[in-house]
Amino acid sequence: MFNVESDGIHSLEIGLWVHPSYPDNEIIKVGRSFLAGRLADMTGVASESAYTSSEVDALWQTVKPV
Repeated sequence: MFNVESDGIHSLEIGLWVHPSYPDNEIIKVGRSFLAGRLADMTGVASESAYTSSEVDALWQTVKPV
């Protein structure tokens, strides 16, 4: 289980299964390799049709509460 934490963003846990045939001293490194691939895939999917930071800020100015 990996915890992803950042200031201002809710924490996220990502569970990964690593086959027990990998050596015990390599499990974390293998898990991080799998995690890096999954995060890269998530970044690509999340970026599709996403606003830029400045676009988000401009939109916020039109909808933010008084």
